[in-house]
Amino acid sequence: HLPEGVRIFPGDTGGPLSLAEALRGNEIWYDFYDRPDDVRALLGKCTELCKQAAYWYKERLGDPREATYHGSLFQAKGGVRVVGDSIVNVSPAMHREFVIDGIGEIFAEFDGGWFHSCGYFPNHLDDLLAVPAMTAINFGNPEQWPDFEETLGRIIDAGKVYYGALPTRNGDYEEAMRSAIRASRGRKRGMIVFLQGEGPWPEPEKLMDTWHEIQDNA
Repeated sequence: HLPEGVRIFPGDTGGPLSLAEALRGNEIWYDFYDRPDDVRALLGKCTELCKQAAYWYKERLGDPREATYHGSLFQAKGGVRVVGDSIVNVSPAMHREFVIDGIGEIFAEFDGGWFHSCGYFPNHLDDLLAVPAMTAINFGNPEQWPDFEETLGRIIDAGKVYYGALPTRNGDYEEAMRSAIRASRGRKRGMIVFLQGEGPWPEPEKLMDTWHEIQDNA
């Protein structure tokens, strides 16, 4: 019996490629060249399994189909989180040919959702942002993106939301905020963010005051 207001949320829904890699092992990377039709068939089955697993969790937790909780986030538009950490192991062309449609199918099933991957995948990003049903994207390692401001602008330009950390260089959290606000170009939308890096940080109220001051003076 949990206290009122405490939510259990569905676990991470691995994307089709991550699940296929878990089932097939490292052989799958050779299969893309040697057995492409089998890879398509496996990814199709994994796409269906991802949807079924999400429904299984939701039915038992009382999670609505079209919305979801994850950590401290309530996502009102989009009911699933898709993890794609394995995308860095395939070329953008292969990702486009074999993988992206399955990701889009999962998001469409739940009226949207957000995509997560660790690592640095700039050449896959535009294809992900073009998925119509994808609501948001999360980077596991934003500090690895050398021009994070430009990347954040691309996400907002595509009509998506960036949910995740703002990389903070040398503890300069004010510059991290300025960079994010510059990327938004006055649109005041397209990001749900928190700071990443070495603290100590000011109290939350101070951080919010600083954000609003920078935003008002931008």
